[in-house]
Amino acid sequence: MPARDVASFHVVLAGGGILELEGEEPVRLDTGDLAIIPQGDAHVVRDQPGSPVTTIADLEPQNATSWEVHGGGSGARTELMCGGFVLENAHPLVASLPRIIRIEGSDGRPAEWLATSVRLLRGEMPACSPGAEEVVTRVTDVLLAQAFRAFLLFQHDGGGPVAALSDPQIAAAVRLVHEDPTRSWTVTELASRVALSRSAFSDRFRSLTGEPPMRYVTRCRLARAAELLREGDAQLAAVARACGYGSEVSLSRAFKRWFGTSPGTYRRRARS
Repeated sequence: MPARDVASFHVVLAGGGILELEGEEPVRLDTGDLAIIPQGDAHVVRDQPGSPVTTIADLEPQNATSWEVHGGGSGARTELMCGGFVLENAHPLVASLPRIIRIEGSDGRPAEWLATSVRLLRGEMPACSPGAEEVVTRVTDVLLAQAFRAFLLFQHDGGGPVAALSDPQIAAAVRLVHEDPTRSWTVTELASRVALSRSAFSDRFRSLTGEPPMRYVTRCRLARAAELLREGDAQLAAVARACGYGSEVSLSRAFKRWFGTSPGTYRRRARS
């Protein structure tokens, strides 16, 4: 898999192999394991070190209505469910993730929460029936959300951005912003709502999330704007109101500073 701007994941449905990524120790994958490459690094999955590999783009689908591809030699059969996903305007938690995340299966089966999503995906993918793409997208969203949650819950070092989730007051502030991103939040109000002084709140928020509180508010608003632009046909003024901006101009300026492009151009590219 070449490097790309899309993160990758692989679920081992049968067999096993080795996941290799330059600069990292090889990771053994067994049946039932899930591997995620959050930063979209180039990587290789093969049966054993030194085995020749094929670029995934060179593998042809079984037919015009199938998402299945076959390749390899005459060795033991391995079956992978592979996918890609975009972490739009990702939270610092995501930026802090390791280059490879492995979530182990149990007794040759995926974890229980993963098995349910895998069954749904396997039921939709071979047929490519009407609506299958939408179902696959939604189920994949659930699969990845569960995977990241499982990974974060099993971190034991207690430091870095993950700690924001376990700090009751900062977690409460983050929740307030997500529940009402259109509100004209200030550092003073957020600090007051979680019973901290302004300075103590700012220092702790920055320490745990890696950015100042108001930058985080901006991140949430613009992530919401990007979602509305990708998935709907609302006028820019309506998008601005829905994201806490008083006018199209203020949204456009903030959007361009953050994404490097105008909202209109972003929408067209997202749908091309």
